[in-house]
Amino acid sequence: MIKIFAVVCNRSLTAAYCAVAVLCIRLCMRRLPKSYSYFLWTVVFVRFAVPFSLGSVYNLAEISGRAVSAVTGFRRITQLKNGLGSLAISADRIEAMPFLQAENAAKANPLPLLTAASWIWLAVAAALLCYGAVSYCLLKQRLKNAGKIQERVYVAEWIPTAFVMGVFRPRIYIPEGLTEQERAYIVSHEQVHIKRKDYLIKQIAFWLACVHWFNPMAWVSFRFMCDDMELSCDEQVLRLFGSDAAQNLLHKKQYAATLLKMAGSRQVRLSGPLLFGGSVKGRIANILRFKQPAGFVTVLSVTAVVAAAAGLMGSGRPGTLPDVDVNAFLVQKGYSYVCRIPEAYWAGIEGRLAGEKTYPIIVATDQVYDNRDGNMTTFGADVYCLMEEGLQKVGAVTGGGTAYPLCYDKTGIYANAGNVGNRCVINTDTWQIEIAEQVGAVYDSEEERYYRTEGGVTSDADVEVFSVFFERESVVMNFAGLAE
Repeated sequence: MIKIFAVVCNRSLTAAYCAVAVLCIRLCMRRLPKSYSYFLWTVVFVRFAVPFSLGSVYNLAEISGRAVSAVTGFRRITQLKNGLGSLAISADRIEAMPFLQAENAAKANPLPLLTAASWIWLAVAAALLCYGAVSYCLLKQRLKNAGKIQERVYVAEWIPTAFVMGVFRPRIYIPEGLTEQERAYIVSHEQVHIKRKDYLIKQIAFWLACVHWFNPMAWVSFRFMCDDMELSCDEQVLRLFGSDAAQNLLHKKQYAATLLKMAGSRQVRLSGPLLFGGSVKGRIANILRFKQPAGFVTVLSVTAVVAAAAGLMGSGRPGTLPDVDVNAFLVQKGYSYVCRIPEAYWAGIEGRLAGEKTYPIIVATDQVYDNRDGNMTTFGADVYCLMEEGLQKVGAVTGGGTAYPLCYDKTGIYANAGNVGNRCVINTDTWQIEIAEQVGAVYDSEEERYYRTEGGVTSDADVEVFSVFFERESVVMNFAGLAE
């Protein structure tokens, strides 16, 4: 649950920055058709939804995609559950296990707080989703007696405004008391919604806002998206009813009067995805001042909006690495030996896909020993990455003795002891090294038992799992001396 909550928090943070960017862009585009800003709001909700970013040469909201780490501590195993009961591990035993020397190792483990926060998030999100679903179903039930006046268009006496409802076969519901001309405007408006699939976009955006309920920008984005959805739809209706200046002015006045008439009708609360329908005052003002922009303005606007959307969706690609004298830097830091991990292993250790930009991984130490085969090895060292900002320390790894030197393969860096093995990877969002997998043996009353931890979840294991972990093929780190 913590891992899922961490993903949601990080996507929410990224999307919030995108929402702020869209708000700024929206101010600059306030005289342009609202379909442009409506499109950008859909991009924001894509960022709320998807757990990744597209590669891009630039990014309008350059922040970490994972500011909250799902791995919050390494001394977390206090009890192992198995079929024979609970096996408690003493604090002294845990302290003796090899673990990562992260920068925040001395801080209190926030795991209990994150666990509580993740369950609170889930409970509130589930409640909001259930509320929305129940409200939607109750409204649909009340509309069963609505009268049909034409294909997929129904009239209900008690509803205050028109709306579209449904998924696969959407229906248009309008209030009673409209004249034929007013009905033509309103039905045309709702048909534009159906043609653009707005009724689905609005529902999806509402569910995403419920999932990200703790983020005020999710609700702000939903509100502004609904406003721009309605405003852009109003503009499309005016285009449908004619482009002649005099005729267009007449339609503007009649359409605005229709909206004003519905605004003064008896109000009934609509919940869930129908919660926001745009400010009537704002819609009338936008209708009266709407003017189709010139052709060249449209071309420039579309180009700018597409560029902005690409920037909002992009994560940015790393630039050129600096020319750093690595040896001199490490000597200055007090190291005597260095191991440069080959490029073929970077992607796996950094958790990246094949073809993605990776960074050089450099491991340094001030103490090595002869492994009796000509290699100089160690069981503890600091890990660096060479990035655009220079040589950055991402943490340290420590094994349990000279019998198990540090190793690596395409899945991570291995720091093993006699009874515990750690597979470590670099989190490229937080730029800290983390334990991705751990296996170990615990002795209780002369009985040996095994466990395995991955993704924050600890489970029972057996001697085969334990042996495979320690016997896998990997490359022993061979260190070379640094010139003084």
